[in-house]
This record gives sequence, structure tokens and C-alpha cells, in this order.
Amino acid sequence: MTWCNFPGWTHHQFEELSERIKCDTGVLLSINTLKRFFGKISSGSSPGKTTLNTLSRFVGYESYFVFSKEFSKKH
Repeated sequence: MTWCNFPGWTHHQFEELSERIKCDTGVLLSINTLKRFFGKISSGSSPGKTTLNTLSRFVGYESYFVFSKEFSKKH
């Protein structure tokens, strides 16, 4: 999988990511939610708090607040 090229991902790869997130966090993010977040399909709104917190937990942070605080320190 190429983690930086989400627009090139197939539907199956988003299915796999959704399952992995569910296994790791206990939260099911729909395939369409992930596609919207990563720009595969357009969205007229910003990601919700549950999506941001779940993705942050998936990559090893306690919450989106902690992730964004750490990210801003590094950049």
C-alpha cells in the first residue's frame, strides 16, 4: 500500500483500512468516511470529532487534540 497516494487507492484498500481501524480502536469508520477524509470523494464538510479522534488513536495518539498539539510542536 502507498500511504501517501490515497486518491489512487481502490475500494478494497479502503475496506481493509476500515477493518484495521476497527480492530485497533474498536470504532468502525465507514469506507465512505475514509474516502471523504482522504480526498477520494468530495465532501462539503469537515471531518467530525469521532473521525478525527479515531484516526488519531489509530496512529498512536490519545485524541485529535493531543495529535494536533504534538503536530504543531514539530512543524
